[in-house]
Amino acid sequence: MRRKRICGASCPPGSSPASGAIFCATTGSPMPEKRRSPWICSAPALPELAGHWKVYWRYVRPALPDMEKKEFKTADNGEKAAPSFLTGVYLAVNAVSDAYIVVDGTDCVVRKAECVYASHDLFSTLLDCRGASRVLHTRAHAKEILAGDGSVMEAEVRALRGRAGVVLVSSLPVMSMTGRDYKRLAGMLNGKTGARVVDVSGNSMDRDFLDGYSLAFEKIAEDMELKKGLGKPKKIALAGYFMDRTEGDHTGNLAELRRMLSLLGIELVCVWPDGGEYSELRKIEGASVIVSLPYARAAAEILARKTGAALLPLGIPLGFGGSAAWLRAVAEAAGVSGKVVSAVLGRELASAHGLARLAVGGGLAGKRVCFTGDPYLGEAFCAFAGELGMIIAGVCLSCAGGQWAGAENIFSGRLVLRDFRVRTYSDAVMKLFSRGGCDLLVSNSIGRRSELLSLPGLDLGFPSYRYHALLPAPFAGFRGAVNLVGRLFNALRSA
Repeated sequence: MRRKRICGASCPPGSSPASGAIFCATTGSPMPEKRRSPWICSAPALPELAGHWKVYWRYVRPALPDMEKKEFKTADNGEKAAPSFLTGVYLAVNAVSDAYIVVDGTDCVVRKAECVYASHDLFSTLLDCRGASRVLHTRAHAKEILAGDGSVMEAEVRALRGRAGVVLVSSLPVMSMTGRDYKRLAGMLNGKTGARVVDVSGNSMDRDFLDGYSLAFEKIAEDMELKKGLGKPKKIALAGYFMDRTEGDHTGNLAELRRMLSLLGIELVCVWPDGGEYSELRKIEGASVIVSLPYARAAAEILARKTGAALLPLGIPLGFGGSAAWLRAVAEAAGVSGKVVSAVLGRELASAHGLARLAVGGGLAGKRVCFTGDPYLGEAFCAFAGELGMIIAGVCLSCAGGQWAGAENIFSGRLVLRDFRVRTYSDAVMKLFSRGGCDLLVSNSIGRRSELLSLPGLDLGFPSYRYHALLPAPFAGFRGAVNLVGRLFNALRSA
């Protein structure tokens, strides 16, 4: 299948293109609407981005339109690619340093925690060989739960007195089928440990890690008592940040977002979560604006209602244009002057583009990439890849059906697989590369399995078993965009 490259002139100097405008290389004038297609990386709508890139790509059709999911619709009942609901709850516990979880179930509960501890997050404190683990279990089987004995869970929760800031109670899926009322049990245990006890159980059979992470913070937000009307001007909070590990990529992300906001005189007073203690989550009372991020929208809505703060739903600040649009939206909500915002964005973009220009023009533009991961990161990454002149050859979303609802329109026409099984996925990706339809696989470790490690690839997203960041290495914000360009460039050069 053919693709056409249109060497697009950047926006004429001093001009401010309309949203979605595409400029012809020869005339410098906007291209007619009828010559466009859905596969267009448009010239950015932000005037600060004008003149930075020299090449835009127009994708007449997908690189391999026959690589649709129907081609790989097989009777594959093997391992699912989306991590489990309980894994997402563990990620939430991992992101709050004094949070604990007591799970009704056998010792396989601990095995699930090993998907995070020391494999994905080298700084995780979920497990401890000295007995200070933050993931605990009742060692109960279904027949014991049916007998109505909750004494073991109560004893485990009571033993956390003086150590825990918040205790989550949950269960393995098979245990939830017994009908035990974990919400009532959590209510009975509140006040007996010196910590809040929150129920995050429920029907998790058809849910995935994104649901578990979101529900954990939704329940914590519901349970937390907050004062209303304490928000101060130009003080904001983030709710729903995906702190899937406490390594340098995420600490670097938060440092970069704080730096960007400080340039506009905005203070980031609280992040739900940022790896700190449970008590630090109460600092959200001081925010006048709560920025809702995709991974815990429900929690953000509850927090905004309880504190009286304005709610601003945004996506992930990834890429040059994505970070600029994100920062402009936050600045507008915080009441920062438009002239100040434009001046800051101009300086930041000029610096970032100056660092990334040669890598983009000399190695990334025109390369075909397949993304595998969650839909929120996928949306942001695909937009950034288009900004760099890369071609999206395929998108594989490792999420359950419920998370797909908002992604169908975003990835329309480009999707290879969703909510897939591992064997089906491996066959699809190998076929994509063997046909010469892709140059790079950007994926979490589930998508870069042993049989796919020979393919050119880059680890991004949860889980990440092969790439670790012991020092700050952001992928969000302007500096994160430069860092990600460098990683993409290196991955292609070393292929």
